[in-house]
Amino acid sequence: MALLGGGYSWSMPIIGGYVGNITSTYGSWASYNTTYYKWSLPAAGTYMLIAHLRVRAWGSTGFTKFRVLRASDSNAVGGTDDVKMGFEQNNNASQVNAQLAFRWDVTCTGADTFYLQGQAMVTDSSNHSLQCDANGRPELFWERIN
Repeated sequence: MALLGGGYSWSMPIIGGYVGNITSTYGSWASYNTTYYKWSLPAAGTYMLIAHLRVRAWGSTGFTKFRVLRASDSNAVGGTDDVKMGFEQNNNASQVNAQLAFRWDVTCTGADTFYLQGQAMVTDSSNHSLQCDANGRPELFWERIN
């Protein structure tokens, strides 16, 4: 993980190469890729977790929603209050791709890891995914705010 800024106040992990499309599961929460789509926080404190996500919805209506899972206790951050809705394609399904930005604030008592999770709200979830290719990729980073 590359550290930017002073000390442990800022970090942006380098996503190794292009990991391709990662499909969002239908009707249940799942982590996308625990190797790359995570925030590894080094110490106790309050952090701002940022996700810039490139989301794909091709040939299917519906939307994907996102949340953050704390690895140490397998609890979702903030419960249902911190679920973020992604791009929605309704009625006229076509090939749509959008860049989205989300923020979650978390507090931890020591070093901890948080995973990005998603859930497609459409039965044909194979066409709802995070997209990562030569045209761009999602990025996750954190900033310590206290």
